[in-house]
Amino acid sequence: MLPGKASLDPLSNSLFLSERPMFEYLSAALDGKLPDFMLPSFLHEATHHWCLTDLVGTALAQIELQVQRMWIQSPVVQHPICGTMWAKVQAARQALEPLMEGIALFAEFDAYPGSSEIISPVMGWLAYLFGRSDEIPEDLDAVQKARYILCAYRTSELALRRKSDVLVRPLRTDDGGYLLGYLSVKSCWANAIKRSKRLADSDLFLTYLRNLVFQDAVMVDILRNQRIEETIMLQQLVLRLHERLKLFGSADLEDRVAEFENAIVETGGLSGRWECLYLDSKAVESTSQQMEAEIRETTAGRPGTQVFHGWLEPNAGDERRQRVEETRRTLAAALAGGNTPDALVDWAPVAHRVLIRIRIDKVDVTVSGQGDCKVEFHGIPCLAAPALAGAPAGAGEGQLALYFVPDDLALGLICVRESEPVCAEFPERVSKTTRRIAVVAIAQVLLSEAMRHAIQTDLTEQENHSAGLTGFQTAANNSITNLFLNFALAFVPDANLMQCRQMLEERGFWRILGENGDLVRALAVFGLIRSYTDDPDLIRAVMQMHEFDFDEQIGALRKAQRDHGYPLLVPRSDAPEEAERGLCFV
Repeated sequence: MLPGKASLDPLSNSLFLSERPMFEYLSAALDGKLPDFMLPSFLHEATHHWCLTDLVGTALAQIELQVQRMWIQSPVVQHPICGTMWAKVQAARQALEPLMEGIALFAEFDAYPGSSEIISPVMGWLAYLFGRSDEIPEDLDAVQKARYILCAYRTSELALRRKSDVLVRPLRTDDGGYLLGYLSVKSCWANAIKRSKRLADSDLFLTYLRNLVFQDAVMVDILRNQRIEETIMLQQLVLRLHERLKLFGSADLEDRVAEFENAIVETGGLSGRWECLYLDSKAVESTSQQMEAEIRETTAGRPGTQVFHGWLEPNAGDERRQRVEETRRTLAAALAGGNTPDALVDWAPVAHRVLIRIRIDKVDVTVSGQGDCKVEFHGIPCLAAPALAGAPAGAGEGQLALYFVPDDLALGLICVRESEPVCAEFPERVSKTTRRIAVVAIAQVLLSEAMRHAIQTDLTEQENHSAGLTGFQTAANNSITNLFLNFALAFVPDANLMQCRQMLEERGFWRILGENGDLVRALAVFGLIRSYTDDPDLIRAVMQMHEFDFDEQIGALRKAQRDHGYPLLVPRSDAPEEAERGLCFV
């Protein structure tokens, strides 16, 4: 995928965060920092990445790799199961897309580390990569830095523009499902905080929601069941999503959240029943073992490849951590012996999924006979470093990629030329084992990316021209839309339901707010402020900074709520002062 606007490739879990070339900020990146202009896209896309590293995202990646392997074996006349499996992958991703966008928007506009003893990985990454500027005191811990960064961003004009844009998106799936997913997540949170005081900590809610859906072994079993046709698979998947999200209304939610939180605090990770919420640990382990066995079977007789999957659980508890380290050492030994079989090209995207790509650029690369590597971007020198052992001398076009290694909180660079990695720069705290695996996985993904995207395009075109699958796509879209509408409009009175739906489907809140751009912005800024404070004086001050009169705008929002029934302002509790201040729903 070429550099462009921020996006994510769900197969390799690769991010593309910036349209600006790497040389502009390479010096800061080598010091472990990212520029502030990347913050919104990083927060949004890194949340996608975090979701897809779990069981569900990994299962979808494995299925897609199976489909691509079948395509490569017979690219002209496809096996019938190839199209069916691809349709399942596409339908599953389509079903999850509104929720993924909603979770990412919630992370960008609402999540804020509160009183919980745990912090989501995304907030930890944010604190590390953006928390070392002159404006941020050095003595702050990760939680305090994350709060500081979020407050500064959500007070900015950029955040206001981005959220205002979301609020006038159509409430449909064909626009990526941004507003549909965002309102669904906000609705789940509004429902959850009525039953669990702990989930008033919006960052804890973010973590709980992510694990509830994307670490669901039952959903994985639905996706991997090749005995059912795509229509049945979609029905089961939509029903399962509905069941999981409805759990935010369960009577024992507070107890469940307390146990979940304590499990992380006590062990530093999740295992057993807490690895997949509300499921027996045996069911989770069985699904994980089946996925690992599938990799071993596919790569049988190809040394080194079967251990890739052990690298997929970097944030697990102590027992898994030991297993991860063992598999890393085994793979590193295989690679040290020059063992890079063809199967590594297949499974490199799976190993690659735990890494976060920041940016990739086409560059000119020169390796000298003395083992030095020099990299230039349009004639501008941007990197000089030792070449990797065995890198052939010579000059030519290559690719320079900037990566974040979440396990080690480290930014690193890898340069590839003529199908070979020629240079890699990582901080010393990144172990040799991790470096060796990362270099192979990254290089193989970079080299095979164009081919994989071409296969994806061909499979999608075949699906679009299949009469049987066209009807399935329409039914899938309707089913997914109805699923999320149930949550997005959950707090709308029945008498207003149809009117609200029709208005929101056109241009989001534009008509509900009287086609008043200032009121859209006022709603956006009020929601952004309420994400980090309930201090009425501070709320008024920030709204004044954005040239809004608090009383006038809140009065207008309440009128729109009375006229159309959509809950723009919802109290956290029944206390009189909460009813007065309200929790901005959107």
